[in-house]
Amino acid sequence: MKKPLKITLISIGSLLAVLVVAILIAVWFVFTPQRLTPIVRNALQKNIKCQSDLREVELTFFSTFPNFGVKLSDVVLINPIKGSASDTLLRVNNLVGKVNLTKFLFDKELIINEIILQNGFVNIYTDSTGTSNYDVFPSDTTKKDTTKFKMPFDFIDIKRVEIERLSVLYTDKQSGIDSKIKNLNLSLAATLNQENGNADFGLAADDVWFYMADTASLDVSMKKLSLDIDGSKNKDKIEGTMKSGITALNVTKGTDKLIVNRDLQIELPLAVDIQKLFVDIKNGGFIDISNNKITIEGWIHKLEKLIDMDIKFDTDWLNIGKIISLLPDNLKKTISDMTIEGDINVSGEVQGKLQGDTIPSIMANIDIKHTKYSQKGLPMTLRDINGQIQFNMNSKTSDIQLNKLRVKTGKSAIILDGNIADLSDRQRCDLQINGNIDFEDIKAFVPDSMQLRGTAKTNLKGNFTVKDFTAANLKRIKLKGKLDTRNLSFVYKDTTKLTMPTGVITVAIPSAKSNPKFKELVGVTVSNAPTADFEQVGTMRASLQNSAFDIGISDVMDKKTPLAVKCSYNIDRLGLTMDTITAQIAKPKGDFYMLPSKKNKNLNTFMVKLLSASFDANYGKNVSVSTADVAVNGDITYDATQQNAFLQFLPHFDIQIDRMDVKTKELADGIKAPRIDFQLTPDKLNINKGRFVVKQSDFNLAGTVTNIADYIKNTGMLKANLDFTSDMVNVSELMEMVSSFGAKDSVQKAAVAEKPQNGDKEPFMVPWNVDVMLNTKVSHGKVAETDIYNLGGKLIIKDGVLVLEQMGFTCEAAKMQLTAMYRSERKNHLFTGIDFHLLDIEIDKLIKMIPQIDTIVPMLRYFAGKGEFHLAAETYLNSNYDIKYSTLRGASAIEGKNLVLIDNETFEKMAKMLLFKKKTKNVVDSLAVELTVFRDEVELFPFLLSMDNYQVVLQGKYNLSQSYKIKAETISPVRIGVDLLYSQAKGLKLTKLKLLKLQYSNLFKPEKQNATQKQVMELKKMISDALKANVKPQNNP
Repeated sequence: MKKPLKITLISIGSLLAVLVVAILIAVWFVFTPQRLTPIVRNALQKNIKCQSDLREVELTFFSTFPNFGVKLSDVVLINPIKGSASDTLLRVNNLVGKVNLTKFLFDKELIINEIILQNGFVNIYTDSTGTSNYDVFPSDTTKKDTTKFKMPFDFIDIKRVEIERLSVLYTDKQSGIDSKIKNLNLSLAATLNQENGNADFGLAADDVWFYMADTASLDVSMKKLSLDIDGSKNKDKIEGTMKSGITALNVTKGTDKLIVNRDLQIELPLAVDIQKLFVDIKNGGFIDISNNKITIEGWIHKLEKLIDMDIKFDTDWLNIGKIISLLPDNLKKTISDMTIEGDINVSGEVQGKLQGDTIPSIMANIDIKHTKYSQKGLPMTLRDINGQIQFNMNSKTSDIQLNKLRVKTGKSAIILDGNIADLSDRQRCDLQINGNIDFEDIKAFVPDSMQLRGTAKTNLKGNFTVKDFTAANLKRIKLKGKLDTRNLSFVYKDTTKLTMPTGVITVAIPSAKSNPKFKELVGVTVSNAPTADFEQVGTMRASLQNSAFDIGISDVMDKKTPLAVKCSYNIDRLGLTMDTITAQIAKPKGDFYMLPSKKNKNLNTFMVKLLSASFDANYGKNVSVSTADVAVNGDITYDATQQNAFLQFLPHFDIQIDRMDVKTKELADGIKAPRIDFQLTPDKLNINKGRFVVKQSDFNLAGTVTNIADYIKNTGMLKANLDFTSDMVNVSELMEMVSSFGAKDSVQKAAVAEKPQNGDKEPFMVPWNVDVMLNTKVSHGKVAETDIYNLGGKLIIKDGVLVLEQMGFTCEAAKMQLTAMYRSERKNHLFTGIDFHLLDIEIDKLIKMIPQIDTIVPMLRYFAGKGEFHLAAETYLNSNYDIKYSTLRGASAIEGKNLVLIDNETFEKMAKMLLFKKKTKNVVDSLAVELTVFRDEVELFPFLLSMDNYQVVLQGKYNLSQSYKIKAETISPVRIGVDLLYSQAKGLKLTKLKLLKLQYSNLFKPEKQNATQKQVMELKKMISDALKANVKPQNNP
């Protein structure tokens, strides 16, 4: 706009020159208009290098003396250049000028009473070569004057200068500029001397248009333009006021509409130092854009290569929506996904230098009230925003400082302090957040795999970019602070759940803790939590009292790496539920890790380090466990793909337990374990030390159990090698305890389903698919009422068979050796086989200890003293271990010396009949009996009974229903015989004593034995030797 204005003024100056020429001519030649007009016309043509014309020149002198005036009508300058919209350079309908001639001629004063230009047109055109149509004056060939400018007049008084209804057309093809002005009106009144002056300038125009073609074209238009300048000059300083108004201003750059149909009012009180090129904008200046007023105060200093400035500004309360509507379209696009409502007040300062790409620093304090903000992609609406924002921008960066900015969203209310930097790019936030948060309001920022509910009083400090925060890019977020929570609920992948009514949580991202297991990204501590509940769905539930946690979490957003968690804990009381297992743990403390399995990244490994003051647990309704101190260290891998609940957990633990008490439905008195120390892996149990107390029994168990996983999967055999040592074991109590115990696998389904007969107790069912060896060493034991000592041997269970191998012990009655086998095919069809040896036994105590012996060998009840007893037998038993005699098979050998035959009715009858002498004691010198058992029948092989001078051979059969037939022969001193017949119904019956042809008189005389007798004696020896073959040598003390 400066260049067209300059050209316009040059044109007007040219006209003034013409006017002066006309005045001079009129002074020298007093002509009428008819005479003067041709003269002036000729003068124009001589001094202007383009075609020109005027209609009339009229002078006024005597009537207006001392003022001299001239009027020109219809002045035209024509200078056609190809491409111009018009061949007319200038056209003026009326041009009137009046000056004080005497002051001009004699006093060196220029007093312009009036200059009026009416109804004009100016067309300024420059083509692409730089040729301009206004280059119509002769070239100035005089030498350039370098002397300091000095006013040619001592005083200038311009009383009235007006331009009315002037249209201007400006085109510069070389610069790509086009401009149009319609109805330009200008007024000027001024007085000026060498030092001082004042002026009043006014300008008004309709339909101003300016266009400049460039890389991005600039198009400016306005309906109305006004400019008023009122000022005074004192030497090099000018003071005054500039007022300007624009109606319907439009500015477009390229396709971007920067300003659309806006009204603009400007009023600036100014003080200008012409020499220093310094402009001072005084108090009271303002710019009003469509009724949005900005007050301005400050200064601008034009230096040689830059502009320096310091401008302060302030606004009234402005409506944000209206301000946004004033923004250029390109800026509106950058915030098109934002919706902002409310009011702001802006004050600030523009300070610094403008040079090239360097711009001044801009600082704006923005007071906000009752504001609402939402943004596409931001899953929340911010409301009731109140506070202050400080905006700062310079050539390098821009930022926002938040000062106690209060914000509400949903049920949350927070106060923000801090800084948001790099607004045009990364929008990095460094914020302090205080207030009350409802986690439901921020659920969009929580990963999809997580759910978070509850409220928290927050004190947080964060550093992040808006992009990273909305994307929950935890690796690029820094966050630290405290949350005082209420009714907290956390869910991860619908599998891990945590609820906490109250608690204090601290958060650190990234975590400051060093973790050897994995890289912690999120650090969390929990304290002041009276109660909390945790659940691993389908696996475990936990309730906690007065708990404290220090938690580390890996990057939950890293989809390539499974989640890892570390938790150090200290809890007053912990309740656990796992399947049918429930537990209460007092004062547990330690560490817990959830890590991806090293072997399979899809599985989770839980590492546990636990110290506890006490532990109480129940397995279903039938098993309860309580302990004093518990120490656990190890890990367990959870595999949800396994169907078996036990196989879902793959443990690797070191466990120490003190003062454990186990009770079951079958063990009402329970098992006490003063100390247990063991290691457990998925396939092995290693018992370092296990002391157990069961009623009167107190024993230690140590050893290994292997192949556990295959056994649980029914694909392999459970194996164990254990050492059982004790100072005291009550065998009867233990046998009663293990009644009904045993594996219940698929092989034994029918056997397990069977019920015991007659209400008998459940028997011990030998587990199938196991291979167990128990090495026993017992100092003192008790079987029923019998005390036994030095019990040792092996107990073997292998695939449904229990074997006692070379089990030996001593008792008051005897020294015992036992090898036995036991099978539990069905509850009512148990099988046992024994190889039983009693050495140096008290016979009466033997019968008392093993009552079934009296049934098999009833004659033993008649003897007292010590002897040997050997038995090999097999039989089936019912559920209470009674013998099924129909299945009994066996052989026995009994030996004794110096036995006492106890008086009783049978002996008295037999002794009387055989003429025994009456003695206080009936001493049997020796006794050697062999017998066999088949079903319920016992065959008594011939044996020799020596007593005093009598030798009696006994032989016969009897059944276990206590009926028998025994043949007795005395072979010394007389040879007589008798048959002993007995039945429970008829009692004892002896046949008449008679002399016999003895069958057995030579049986015990090898030199007189016949072939049959030899076979009998060999068979007796074979039975005896076979029974004694497994007897181990005795170590006599």
